Order: sequence, then C-alpha cells, then structure tokens
Amino acid sequence: MVYLLIKDLIILGRAVPILLKDQRKTICTAGYSDELGFVRVYPTFYFDDIHVWDKVSIEVTRDSHDARNESWKKLAQSEFKKISSIKNNKKAKETLLESICQDCCTYDLNEKKRSLAIIKPQIEKCYLKEINATEEGKLITMSLMDFFTTKKTQKRKPLLVKSNFSLIPYIGYRCGDNCKTKTPHNQQVLEWGGYQWIQKNPKKINQLWENFRIFDEEWYKYFFIGNLRDQRTSWLIINILRGKKNEDIKKEDGKILYKTGKIKSSGQTTLF
Repeated sequence: MVYLLIKDLIILGRAVPILLKDQRKTICTAGYSDELGFVRVYPTFYFDDIHVWDKVSIEVTRDSHDARNESWKKLAQSEFKKISSIKNNKKAKETLLESICQDCCTYDLNEKKRSLAIIKPQIEKCYLKEINATEEGKLITMSLMDFFTTKKTQKRKPLLVKSNFSLIPYIGYRCGDNCKTKTPHNQQVLEWGGYQWIQKNPKKINQLWENFRIFDEEWYKYFFIGNLRDQRTSWLIINILRGKKNEDIKKEDGKILYKTGKIKSSGQTTLF
C-alpha cells in the first residue's frame, strides 16, 4: 500500500454530513493542492477541526473502492494538521480561485474523467426542492442521531444528515460561455453551512439565497463542484465560494444596499 503526505491542501468545501451503511456520519471534504491539484479526502467527520480556507497536511492512501483520480482515503491514525489559513486574505482567495477556475462545461469534465472543478457560473434560478424520504429512512436516521457541542454557545445540538432534510437547495446555471448543454444545469447545493441555516431558521429558509449572495452583483461567486462516485456524470455543488468584489459599499440612511436580480419561477418548487 502506498502512503502519501499531502502538505499543502487548502480546504475549499465541506458538504452536509451523510449517513453511511455502517451508520457513521461522514462529510465530503475537498480542496486544492499545488502539488496534486484537486483533492478529495475521506472519511472526515464533524469533529475534525478544519474549515474552508485552512491549509492543512494529512496522510492518505489510495482506495480500490474509489477510482476517481482526485480521491484519497485518510489513514485511520492520521489527523489533519493546520498549517495556516487564507480566510481573511481577500487577495489570496481571489487569486487562487481565478487561477484554478476551469472555463469549461461539466460535459468536458466528464470526457476528461475529472471529478472536481471550480467554475464561474451564470446563475439563472435557485429553488428548494421537496424530497419525499421514506418514513423508514427518517426513523433510521433520527434514531441514530448524535449531538455535538457548538464552540460559541457550548450548547448541544443534533447533528443532522442530508436525509433529515425534506427541502434541498438547488441552483440552475450555465457554466460560462462554453456550456454545451441545451438546458441549464440543475444541481443540488451541499454546502453544510446552508443546511445548518435551514436547521436553525426553519421559518426563514428562503433567506438562504440572500446568505449565499446568489444575485448580489457586488459579490463574486465560484462553484466548487464534484461528481458522485457511482454516477460519474451526476454533479453537485459542494460549496459556493464567494466574496465582495470591492470595499465600496453603498449606504442610504445607514442601511447597506445590495444589487439583486430576479429569480425565475421553477414549477412547483419553493422560491424566495
């Protein structure tokens, strides 16, 4: 078995937890390494002390169960070691995203057998899609639910997995001028922070899109997308990487003003 120490992995996304067959709750964690390019590390868990924009090192190996080039299995005894963070370095984040952004369609990524990418989308719509989970599935997930303590409040709250949510955020978009599909891509958003917002604010779910700055023209947006291990042509949005384009914020009577766009209707889905 070949072991590898990744020394420069910048975390770009951590997805909402999912429940595995062995009942563990795991999180998709992925990022970018100057040495290896895009990297997916698994399994990772909520107690791993890592965050988006952290630069970390981790010992990994290949796994015969996942043949995607970007996928690496974390050694059982290995722990993430934080080296630094560019969270508060606006220029470093923008420079990184611009340098690794692909001006291509998921069709091209499929052809090249890629499984992770950064793209700059042309967003057309966003919506919440109702998922009809089976009662059996809900009972299994809820009965196995564990809890974790938040650092800020020291209160214990349930660690929900994706199957606990009946409303799943979707975004319809085109991947730039080179998009090769006849219709927009409609992909699930897996950003864990979005699901935590839904969990904490069930009566303000539609504010999720404002939190993502989806139609705020003063913010740049990049999508960090990845495909499914067993469905290589099915893509998901792991994270929406965003930031303010400039420091000039228009104000009127002390209130911050944002430029927003209109959201197109999408059938019987729930829109904000």
